[in-house]
This record gives sequence, structure tokens and C-alpha cells, in this order.
Amino acid sequence: MDGLGNFTGGNIRILLKSFAQGFYNYSLSNESQTIGAKGNYWVVNSTFDVDGYGGPVGNIDITIAAQDSYVHVGNSWLIARETWNFTKYDVQYSNAGF
Repeated sequence: MDGLGNFTGGNIRILLKSFAQGFYNYSLSNESQTIGAKGNYWVVNSTFDVDGYGGPVGNIDITIAAQDSYVHVGNSWLIARETWNFTKYDVQYSNAGF
């Protein structure tokens, strides 16, 4: 992950696990999505909210806008590109170093 929050290559599971492990008693809500074709790809745009408690950062209130592009390869659909934008990231204790 670079200083801008971009992740390239490697195992994304490690990044997502470290992101989610710091949260306790959280819930996802207000999930919505649109799906449409764009050339040879299918694109899924989605948004969702994460609310709860984040350990050292206290209460959390996050909104994420995500986009996934899928391409058909052989007999499978594979993610060709995935982008998450944290459009809202409010935490109770912002100086907690999380």
C-alpha cells in the first residue's frame, strides 16, 4: 500500500483483514448497487455504510463507494479491477494512530 492508500498486487486478504480486525460490534447498512455492461466488462458500483466500535479509535461511521469490474475468462467471471473509496471516515478518537 502506498502513501495514497493504493494497493497494488499481493494478497488483498491481508489488507482487508487488518482493516476489519480493528472493528468490534460493527454493522453494514444502506447497501446499494448498480450493475451494467461496459465493453467486455461488467461493472458493479456499490455503496455501503459501516457503523460500530473500532477499538482504539472508538465509535466509527464510515461510508464506502466501491467499484468492481468483472471479465469473463474461460468458464469463470474474474475481478479485473476493484476500487474502494472511503467517502466518509469519522472516528471518535482520530489521534489513536489506527
